Amino acid sequence: MKNNTVEKKVKFENDCFGISYQDSKLFIITGVIVIIDIEGKVLKTFYFDCGIYLETTKDRIYFTTKRGHTVNCVSMAGEEIWVHKEELIVKPNGITVDDHQNVFVVDPKSKSLTVIQPDGRYSKTILTKTSDLNRASALYFNKEKQILLLCTGLGYAAIYNFT
Repeated sequence: MKNNTVEKKVKFENDCFGISYQDSKLFIITGVIVIIDIEGKVLKTFYFDCGIYLETTKDRIYFTTKRGHTVNCVSMAGEEIWVHKEELIVKPNGITVDDHQNVFVVDPKSKSLTVIQPDGRYSKTILTKTSDLNRASALYFNKEKQILLLCTGLGYAAIYNFT
């Protein structure tokens, strides 16, 4: 970004939505999950019913689905690890993972922030109907500082400390 020039452009058949970076690879949702290297070469494509949000860790890919209510976890080889259905997750607008592989999902429609345990079996809604969740649009978990950053379409961000 030193001189505001584009280094590389990659064209996809569909619109691009969620994006994550892990081990020198980009993971992009384009209706499916496309994994590319830094040069733009497609390495793998996973044909899942993807929503528009995803997150990666060293060995897993987490994503929401178009239907809502569901968060999926797959291995880097595309093998299903778990599927978690949560009725309170209606229209997920962000997903992030902490250092223990707890998955956080924010939903502005139900005004909820839900955490799913690493095995995908259990979840707990940790925030509901607060003003912080109005038009919630993105989540990020900083593993070093143990804080969760939640951004909204209303122009503000909230920080939650997990230490």
